[in-house]
Amino acid sequence: MIDRQYGEITYECDACDETLETGESEFSDALGMFRRNSWRAEKVGSEWTHLCPKCQDRK
Repeated sequence: MIDRQYGEITYECDACDETLETGESEFSDALGMFRRNSWRAEKVGSEWTHLCPKCQDRK
């Protein structure tokens, strides 16, 4: 899940309670941090699922 709090983008893992606070307000900058921290996004049906590195290993 992607959340925006006080203008900054935070990613939330859809499989656990892990979060990635990017400190970025621009999506492209936040996405770069998302990728550098080894998070993954995949489309399941019409929804996007966001997974932290730990939960990717569980799949």
